Amino acid sequence: MADIEQLDSTLLTVERTDILASVALPPHHSDPFDRLYVAQAQARNLVLVSKDADIAKYDVTVLWK
Repeated sequence: MADIEQLDSTLLTVERTDILASVALPPHHSDPFDRLYVAQAQARNLVLVSKDADIAKYDVTVLWK
């Protein structure tokens, strides 16, 4: 399995602002962790990799719809 450096990825910390933004999102998704991923991607202008159709309903760039 590849480690984080091989994937050219960064681990994100969960900030209070991320949590507040996640609960303010429209209720397209009921999973709080998925909503947190969306909030972090929006705040940091990141691309989410997911085939979850509910995540694609948010204003966020999604790869692998």
